[in-house]
This record gives sequence, structure tokens and C-alpha cells, in this order.
Amino acid sequence: MKSASIVHALITAAFLALAGMSSANEPTTDPDSSYLRAGALFEAGIKAVHAGRVETAIGNLQLARSLMQKISQSQPGWQPALVAYKLQKIENTLKDLAASQALQLVVDDDQPEVTAR
Repeated sequence: MKSASIVHALITAAFLALAGMSSANEPTTDPDSSYLRAGALFEAGIKAVHAGRVETAIGNLQLARSLMQKISQSQPGWQPALVAYKLQKIENTLKDLAASQALQLVVDDDQPEVTAR
């Protein structure tokens, strides 16, 4: 009788472990977790901007925007004002970053080319 309960416990543990592994590979649909993840990506994007890592910043900000859009679409009743605010903040940051990069390209193009003689 004791060995049967041990076998049952092992089978249950294996099943739970497999269920946990499969859910770890799937994107989270929990709006709380997604919102926190988007916020962390936004902050990482801002830090990357200040560190001069523009590509990293853009990548983080785009991922944050994607998560916020998924919350908005899949959970429209979850904190709509908060989601809209954060999404707008992310969009504005991306626009400002794009504008500063375009300005930098113009400034770089206006510089005379220096050649060695």
C-alpha cells in the first residue's frame, strides 16, 4: 500500500513539473505581470538612452509597447486609463528618440568631411 502511494506521488510530481515547464515557455497572459514587465522594459529603455545604447533602448521600448498593446487588446477592462497612459508615454519616448536620431543624422551629414593631406 505504501509503495502505491509513493508511485502516485511521483506521478503527480512529474505531471506538475511538466505542466510548469510548458507554462514557463508560454507568454504570460496575466495583465499584472505583463504590465510590470512592460514597466521594467520601459525603465531599461530609458537607462539605455542615457547610456547611449540607442538600439538597446529602441528594442526595450518596442517590447514594452507590444506588451501594453497586448494587455489593451486581450484585457480591455484591466486598468484602461493606466494602460493608455503608459502606452502613450512609451509612444512619446519612441517618437522623441526617433526625432533625436534623425536630428543627429542631419548634424552628422552637415559636418564637412575631413581628409588627410
